[in-house]
Amino acid sequence: MIVFDIQAVQSIEHGERGIARYTGELARALQARHPHLVDVFAYNDAMPYAARLDALGLEGKLQSFSELRGQRVDLLHVNSPFEQPSIGELAVPVIAERTVVTCYDLIPYLFSDIYLPNAGAKAWYQSRLGMLVSSDAIVTDSQSAADDVIRMLSVDACVVTSIGAGTAEQFAPPTDTLADRMVELNKVVPTLLPGFIMVPAGPEWRKNLNGAVDAYSRLEPELRQRHQLLIASKIAEGQRVTFFDYCQARGVADDVVVTGFVSDADLVRLYQSAELVLFPSKYEGFGLPVLEARRCGARVITSNVSSLPEVMPEPVALFNPYDIDDIAAKLRAALTESDVIALLDTAADPGFTWERAADTLADVYAEVIGRPSLPRGHPRRQIALAAPLSVYELELATRTLALAAQLESETESDVTIFVPNDASRFAEEWGRNVQNVRMLPAHQAAGEYDVVLCVLGDKAIEKAFTAIARIVPAQLAVWPDDVKQSKQARTLVAVLGPAVEAGQLAAAIARRAPNGG
Repeated sequence: MIVFDIQAVQSIEHGERGIARYTGELARALQARHPHLVDVFAYNDAMPYAARLDALGLEGKLQSFSELRGQRVDLLHVNSPFEQPSIGELAVPVIAERTVVTCYDLIPYLFSDIYLPNAGAKAWYQSRLGMLVSSDAIVTDSQSAADDVIRMLSVDACVVTSIGAGTAEQFAPPTDTLADRMVELNKVVPTLLPGFIMVPAGPEWRKNLNGAVDAYSRLEPELRQRHQLLIASKIAEGQRVTFFDYCQARGVADDVVVTGFVSDADLVRLYQSAELVLFPSKYEGFGLPVLEARRCGARVITSNVSSLPEVMPEPVALFNPYDIDDIAAKLRAALTESDVIALLDTAADPGFTWERAADTLADVYAEVIGRPSLPRGHPRRQIALAAPLSVYELELATRTLALAAQLESETESDVTIFVPNDASRFAEEWGRNVQNVRMLPAHQAAGEYDVVLCVLGDKAIEKAFTAIARIVPAQLAVWPDDVKQSKQARTLVAVLGPAVEAGQLAAAIARRAPNGG
């Protein structure tokens, strides 16, 4: 039995956009192209049922979590591992032999200071990463996201597949006149005029609305008079005031319009009617607004970062989102230079479709299910050792490597060394399994280690481990010559208990049961 977790479609706040739209459209395409592949599309009956589930054409295969509880299934596809529903449980209550997990991006991990502002948020996110690193396969919506997963989470490339995305059928070129569309749009946005520049993004930091305003403000006044800047997004009242104060300070408040929430029908009309779509995001897992706009026939310019060049590969359309002069130059050219306009109008379509995504996903399912079953558990103990390595201080590295070798020999274990930075460099230099200590909570949550050790005496290791100590039970060790403890070391001792001498670790671990007990 294959179970596809579809609860993201039930999202109350975001059910018509983003992950919810992705999950629903992928499910629809999967059922249409491979009608006998998925046995159950599982929704969460602890959350309000969404009528849009009934419109996906899933042929009576919708079942609630309650109906599935305790069943053993061949494969479970988790489509939104980082969702935090306000009510109910997140996990599908089945016993899965294999799991496939979708990762749309690692934005909170990349920009943790902004998206994970406190220890609690970081601990929750790191624990959810455990679902990724312990899954049998990871699918992403872009090659950029796949590369991030492989690079940042130290995941083997062979288990990560970019399946892409697509657009719904309503995102298509117009069949009516601009005048007719403007009549309908003016019912929603009365002050909107033809020739507008559309920014399909909200006030979130990475969407870079301020960058769009700054670039727009550098256009000549007569050019701004011909082209309003339209922000197509719902913006809360407090944010709206702050945003228009920013526009006022740049001298363009009278030329900027905000739509508020728009229906899909009006979103399509906006794309079809815009003189230009500007998407200055600093990071996107896929960049669906760019693809939707292009499928509606819109001229688009966008950032040259993350996945965005995958959905808009034309070089003349790309700019550095951190360089306002570059954004302004590309914006001006896309409005005034006939050769640039022609290139944008004829830019190649990247070929993303839901049908292609569904076919690729079906191949992933077949490959995962076809793998030979492996015995559960490790034949040898698995030890995570947080200790310093260096390519500059040979004595320091030698001591850590000697301890790892002693642990492996005397406890019949495999040791993974965790360091605060440059893990891939150390792995290559020393020929060892070396990973970043920030990923230890995810690996530990996935049950990959029987024993976790942290050796005191290195400030970088101590600082990194202090951030995760409360969610990663560990045994502390100390080098014999480490007589003075740092503040971080004292904090770790207070949280995790006293440290033993590093040389005594092997004997202590050897006496433990294989599960670390």
